Amino acid sequence: MIQEPFIATYVITNRPHGTLYIGVTNHLVRRIGEHREGRTPGFARRYGLKRLVWFQAFELMTNAIHREKLMKEWPRQWKINLIERENPNWDDLWTGLADPAPLVKGGALESLFKREGLELEARSSAVIPGLVLGTAVSAGDDPAGEALPVTLPSESQSRR
Repeated sequence: MIQEPFIATYVITNRPHGTLYIGVTNHLVRRIGEHREGRTPGFARRYGLKRLVWFQAFELMTNAIHREKLMKEWPRQWKINLIERENPNWDDLWTGLADPAPLVKGGALESLFKREGLELEARSSAVIPGLVLGTAVSAGDDPAGEALPVTLPSESQSRR
């Protein structure tokens, strides 16, 4: 199992096209383990959300939080597009995080590694810390790769 923490924004679900939860953490492996074991009360436990289907690593927590907030404002279909572009079978990416040895060409994590500009190799946990290359995104970023106009709520509306 990967022990080194890294900051990430992530999406978990209960099944393909099921209920989606977007979260942010400073230690993805630990946090997904908590979701899988149902240790944290709340939305994810209530709906049985344990399948990690997407994540993006960041160097700064502020960038990860920004990404999370933007994604929570997106229409549901944008979120689905993002997941399906990089994980079309909605595979549980936890397997690759819990045991990096199965990371092989054609696996569910391959597109995530390509996005981060990394070579995908079957090797030790040293692969994962290299994912900490995430960048800030703009409000108009569309998962399909096109910049779309987005009207964001005012500052006061965002502080719910």
